[in-house]
Amino acid sequence: MHDGVTTVGAPVHTSSNVVSMRPEDVAALLFEPPPMVDGELRVVLAARVPGDPAQDWVPAYHFELYVERPVEGRVGPIGHVNLRIGDTEHVLMHAGHIGYSVDPAWRGQRFAARAAMMVIAFAHAIGRQTLWITCNPDNAASLRTLEILGAERVEEVAVPPGTEMYARGERRKIRFRLRRSRACDGSK
Repeated sequence: MHDGVTTVGAPVHTSSNVVSMRPEDVAALLFEPPPMVDGELRVVLAARVPGDPAQDWVPAYHFELYVERPVEGRVGPIGHVNLRIGDTEHVLMHAGHIGYSVDPAWRGQRFAARAAMMVIAFAHAIGRQTLWITCNPDNAASLRTLEILGAERVEEVAVPPGTEMYARGERRKIRFRLRRSRACDGSK
């Protein structure tokens, strides 16, 4: 890395693996997401993050969630969804391509599932056919969101010691695979 710019295509060495920053992953950040609206829910691009190979971070889109009605005196942001572009071991095994969170006051209204579905459609539109999503085994709300999305449970894995997740107390992740055909059929 030089002056905050990642050299595209160069191999990146991390403590746990060797990954490749593919030019198409970095180039994917050039796409402009379409308007994403589902009823009262609006998903808005907040940032494009170029990634940091030294920390095993891939390029990503960061979206914020807004509700288009005043509830409890606020409209948003009420949460976020991240779309990570790249296939490092960290993304594939522990972080996932999609991450989401909804503020506690707004939970229980399927905002995470609805927002994730819109971001997943965008990911497919820019060429991501298979996406991995992970969650903690005790996160019932996220497990329900993954069920709504039609994600396929693949396995439970250990979080490696020495990682940021491990430092936060996370010890296990359940890995889910979401293929284009499942996400787009809307049957689950």
